[in-house]
Amino acid sequence: MIGIIYKLKCLETNEFYIGSTFNMNKRIHGHTNLNQNKMVSRHIIKRNNYKFIILEEREVNSKLSLELIENLYILIGWKTSKCINSKMSYNSDSYRKWYYSVKHRERHNETNREWKKNNLEKAREKVKCNYCNAIVNRKSLKRHQSRNICLNNRLNL
Repeated sequence: MIGIIYKLKCLETNEFYIGSTFNMNKRIHGHTNLNQNKMVSRHIIKRNNYKFIILEEREVNSKLSLELIENLYILIGWKTSKCINSKMSYNSDSYRKWYYSVKHRERHNETNREWKKNNLEKAREKVKCNYCNAIVNRKSLKRHQSRNICLNNRLNL
């Protein structure tokens, strides 16, 4: 089977959608029929200034093989802010976890940096453990309460 990896590109904003198919005409019709298109690509189609670009035609053994190749293009596209694919085409549980971490790693890192910047003093604040009366940092209280020394005091209460 000949698989096709394509890009649907908005000529106004340079945003693009990556897809794959075995039948390009049928796939184009699926994208341009706005009554049926519930994908993120509809945002590009609605602007009515777009172009379909074939990125690769390749002999593949299965739909899964084609989707894995498509995922490589999506990952490359996510490196830019112009790729609007919201998810990978193929998702197993472990694969889903991996791609989520790739896609959202920078946003989570930024969120963590902001939280630390805004809450550093609060995290360093000393608090008293309700179970063993030890004085610990607020940020390490949960970890302290899971340790044996504190757990033993809980059992003795």
